Formats: sequence, structure tokens, C-alpha cells
Amino acid sequence: ELRLKFDGSSLLTRFNLDLSSCILLRLLYLRFYNCSKLQDFSLEYGKSSSAIKELYILMKRTNLSVLSIESIFRNLSELTKLLELTLNFRECHGLTSARLNLSQAAPTLQSLHLDFERCINLRYRGLSNLCKSIQLLKKEAEVKLLVGKCPLSYACLLYTSPSPRDRQKSRMPSSA
Repeated sequence: ELRLKFDGSSLLTRFNLDLSSCILLRLLYLRFYNCSKLQDFSLEYGKSSSAIKELYILMKRTNLSVLSIESIFRNLSELTKLLELTLNFRECHGLTSARLNLSQAAPTLQSLHLDFERCINLRYRGLSNLCKSIQLLKKEAEVKLLVGKCPLSYACLLYTSPSPRDRQKSRMPSSA
């Protein structure tokens, strides 16, 4: 288990983490709240990619570059045993695209929480394959997508089947 929190750090501009030698890492929790100068972020899973079961990347109110954000999404495809994934990019103005590739994790993923609220530069076209990735998930997987108060919220047409955990609610988020 690895938990790192950098809340309100005004000095942090770059963060690079190489997990190549962590072959038994089950949970990875990275939290960067109000790190207004954080622009460069890289994360390499290496051998840990087949062990990580829970991944939380929380980037609320950061100024990540487009390249850093794209590398986060691209590297998710390496995670083959992932059960729970939470990505929070609320008020992350560098987020212009969310091209998730969950094809490797789709058979095992049980919970997916994505928060893109108030990402003012994220456009509907920037969610190119997000809906496709979500449709690959098992029907019993819990999906929560928050996109309210950003330009794409009026255009995001995402519907997936109800979760057996709560037969009264669909997997369609209220803010979408």
C-alpha cells in the first residue's frame, strides 16, 4: 500500500513516480489538492501493473499539462487486475481530453468513479472513447461520472444498465 498526499503545496511543480520494483503493491493512493503549480506528472507502473487492485488519483485544482494528463490515462491500460479506479480532476483546467483505455481492466473492474466537474477546458469531443470504455465493463460494475458545471455536461449522453447493488438507480449520474 502506498499513500501520498500533497495538499496545498505551492512549491511542487513536478512529480515523477516509478513503481517498477514494487511487485506487491495492491493499493496506490495519490492526492494532489490545491497544488496550483503542479504541471508535470508521470507515473510508471512496471511490474506493479499486475498487482495493483485499487488506484486513486486525485488531482483537484492542479494545473497539469495536457501531456501529463494524457500519460495518466494512457498508462491505465497497463493495469490488468484493477478492481477499483477513482480519478478526480475537479477544477483541473489543463484537462482537455479524457481518452481512457480500460480494455485490460474491464474484466476485473468493479468500481469506476470519474470526477471532471468544473474542468472548463474539457469538451464533449475530449471524451472520445470514455463511453466505449465504460460499456466494456461488467454489468454489475458501479460507475459514477461527474461532469457538472463544465462545457460538456449538457452534451454527455451516457447510459449504462442499472447496478444489481441498487436496482432503483441507473448508472447514469445525476449531473450528466
